[in-house]
Amino acid sequence: MSAAPARPARTAWPSRILAKAGADPQALRRQVDAAIAALPRLTGTANRARPWPRPWSRLLTQADEEAKSLNDEYVSVEHVLLALAADRGAAGKLLREAGVTAIRC
Repeated sequence: MSAAPARPARTAWPSRILAKAGADPQALRRQVDAAIAALPRLTGTANRARPWPRPWSRLLTQADEEAKSLNDEYVSVEHVLLALAADRGAAGKLLREAGVTAIRC
């Protein structure tokens, strides 16, 4: 038996969504990795019991509001991306600098 033909490499769906929104996914990934690397790190057992940080809670609340405003039944990655694009923090800034806005999403 012969082996099945190799399938072409597929681009991850977040990259496709970001590209459709006008961003360069690879450049954005490098910027996000650099921003994460610059964050302070917690070590030890003290950080294991911490609840979700407030920015995450705000982001998920905003994503839920986006879903409701679009009459969607559940929060999907598109709603999270809309919330991130509207965010006033570092994530929103990176997306805006890459050309991604809530309007373009």
